[in-house]
Formats: sequence, C-alpha cells, structure tokens
Amino acid sequence: MDTTEYEFASLFRRFLAESIDSVITMVPVGIPLYFVLKDGSFFDNPFRFVGIAMFLMGCLLLLSFLYHSFLEGLWGKTIGKMMCGISEEDF
Repeated sequence: MDTTEYEFASLFRRFLAESIDSVITMVPVGIPLYFVLKDGSFFDNPFRFVGIAMFLMGCLLLLSFLYHSFLEGLWGKTIGKMMCGISEEDF
C-alpha cells in the first residue's frame, strides 16, 4: 500500500497549462482564418460567414480532442502540463 501524499497543483498552474494548450490548438486554425478574413468581401454574404465559422469551430473542437487524447495517451500529460510541471500525481 502506497502511503505517499501528493501536493495538488494550484488553480493558477492549471489555468496556465490549459491556456498554453489552448494557444497550441488555436494556432493551426487561426492561421488559415487570417487569410480567409484578410479579403474584405468575406462579410458580404452572412450565410458564407456562418458556414465558415461553424466549420472552423468544428475543426477546433476536433483538433483539441485529438491533441488532448493523443498526448494524454502517449505521455500522460499535455505540453502545457509539462511546461507547468503538473504530473499525473497532481490530480
């Protein structure tokens, strides 16, 4: 029986780790979005705007799910958790 006590990660460290992970998952979606929105004629058709916004939100959701699932399965933590020093025992 393991009687080792672990210290839980602080709320700030968890918030910082999640912020880092969010930035990592938003960059691949944000770069193409910049080039799509750079042209001013994009906002002429509201249906086109809503369609692209829904598509990008779906891509962001899928990318975030795959990012967290893959890294948690591979290393047991994401890049943000590694940078903030949060390990599996901190949960």
